[in-house]
Amino acid sequence: MVSKRRAMNRSSEDCYASPLVPILIGPSQRRSPPPKRQKRTSGSSSDSDEIVNGIRAEDFRVGGPYLCNIPAVNSDLPQGHPAVQKYTPHFEKEITNRLDRHSVDWKSLRLVDRRSERYEDSGKTETVVVSATRDKLDNSWLKACLEIRSFFLLQGLFTLNIEIIDKRASLEMYTFPTFEYDKIHAKWNEISSRILQIIGTEGWLTLKCFRRGTNPDREDNPPTVLLTVPIDSTKRWKAERDRISDLLDSENLREVAVEVLRGALWRMADVDLTSDVLPDNAWEMNAQLGMSIGPHASDYSGSTFGGFLELLLCPKTDEWLKFGVTCYQCVEPECGKNAPQQLVKDVELWREKGMSTKMAKKANILIDQPALKDHQARMRMTEENKKGWSEIDSSVSFS
Repeated sequence: MVSKRRAMNRSSEDCYASPLVPILIGPSQRRSPPPKRQKRTSGSSSDSDEIVNGIRAEDFRVGGPYLCNIPAVNSDLPQGHPAVQKYTPHFEKEITNRLDRHSVDWKSLRLVDRRSERYEDSGKTETVVVSATRDKLDNSWLKACLEIRSFFLLQGLFTLNIEIIDKRASLEMYTFPTFEYDKIHAKWNEISSRILQIIGTEGWLTLKCFRRGTNPDREDNPPTVLLTVPIDSTKRWKAERDRISDLLDSENLREVAVEVLRGALWRMADVDLTSDVLPDNAWEMNAQLGMSIGPHASDYSGSTFGGFLELLLCPKTDEWLKFGVTCYQCVEPECGKNAPQQLVKDVELWREKGMSTKMAKKANILIDQPALKDHQARMRMTEENKKGWSEIDSSVSFS
């Protein structure tokens, strides 16, 4: 069964430590360093995960008693909802008066049903959302939220949330592979093994290293050790973040950030991803997550199909195209001694730059499901089982 992903009352970013030294832009370019690693917990640069009277304070978002996990989607509440019935111009004025009293640079406010776009919410979602700009990290937003929340309670709206949010809280995060010239690239196997000694083998989901940040350009985001933990984990991960940061500093990898992110893993219910043996229907099933794949007619390796991804090609015509997802090395053509020179050049280009849709069509890379290597392994297992059955049959005597 696929488990539900519940959004707890916290940021999806559990905690973070920025790079300590300049981001490496290229082999010779550098940026000015921050004086020390900047740390956050649940979106707060105070590195605090505290809640004041039900109100949570993040750098660019403050509110409560329930803050849904962002990105979020807003929709209208039913007309019969108590908050809708009481949300009059006078009611709104009471809110803006409190915002003005604490010098909140607000732009607009709206009563909505505010839900996480990615996770099932675990709290009430009726919310007054205030769009604002935050110029300094003080307690003015917190004080405004506390007063507005008290006003809601006086009106008998015990489940109505208040949320003040700066658009920077919702900046999209971009994730890219590290560059080969990143120092951690060559040392990742060693570093990841030492991180495993810090975090243990339980309570987390994935451990990876990427270039990651809010800039759409790969080179402008720092290399980042990314640790994913369950969305509903009750463990505080600041100690592990700090120990990983100390490890990176000791290895002269001060340009590498550390991020602990809350998330979830999705698995198909009818595919056993822990088994090394092909299921009986592997030759009959359509392509799906977790199934064995490999380059056509190649017994060199077997890989795993990562599922499907649909991309919107043309918003005007609402044309979508479905793509299969897997690691590049899973489908790379073999380049032996007799391989055409053009293929060798193409493979080198794909390794360095990736493969566009047009390139993929031209290359016409064929994939087997299951992979020939896995198919042969299953056939050998079947033959061994037959041999075992024959030996059992021959040892049985009848009197």
